[in-house]
Amino acid sequence: MEMCKSQSWDGVLRQSLALLSQCPQRVHTAIGMGEAFRQEVQSKKSIAGQMLSHRHAEAIREVLVAVATGTSCSALDALARSHAEVGLELAANELNHTQNKLRLDGLIDTLRTPLGPEFLKRLRNGAITRALRLETIKEAAPFLVKEFLDEVGLEPDKIGDFLLSKPLILRQVYGKLWLCLNWLKKVDSLRFVLKT
Repeated sequence: MEMCKSQSWDGVLRQSLALLSQCPQRVHTAIGMGEAFRQEVQSKKSIAGQMLSHRHAEAIREVLVAVATGTSCSALDALARSHAEVGLELAANELNHTQNKLRLDGLIDTLRTPLGPEFLKRLRNGAITRALRLETIKEAAPFLVKEFLDEVGLEPDKIGDFLLSKPLILRQVYGKLWLCLNWLKKVDSLRFVLKT
């Protein structure tokens, strides 16, 4: 995706993949995070160990051969045809910084209340250790994921087993919570400094 964001995507892609084009058969690809989440929600099973995609690997290898030979291929032709449309879709969704910031703000606001002012004060002052932040995240994440899984229709008695399988969606929430705690530490510290 990063290589194809600009209008000069073909040159960027070819330059970026030049080194890999020397050994296309050694390149493997995984499905995207969005697709992995969709599969987990649909199957109600962890996608762990199932993210490599042979279909995508073949398409990428075809592109690598085209890069090495300076030619085109069906995958590059399809990308050229859909580039503008996909770019608009990405800008409206994954690359919509306003929406992404609003989602992050919502998650941060969700965390403020249960963490409480004393925890936030200690976080701001650097008194919360890395280990305690990790423990807080480990405790909070399953509740957020359970809420989401309940919304998408996973039966309540199956949620525990699903979480025990360490699904990708749980690991994604761990990462988001880590980001939120860092954001709370920095933003709340900045607000505190600006108020004084």
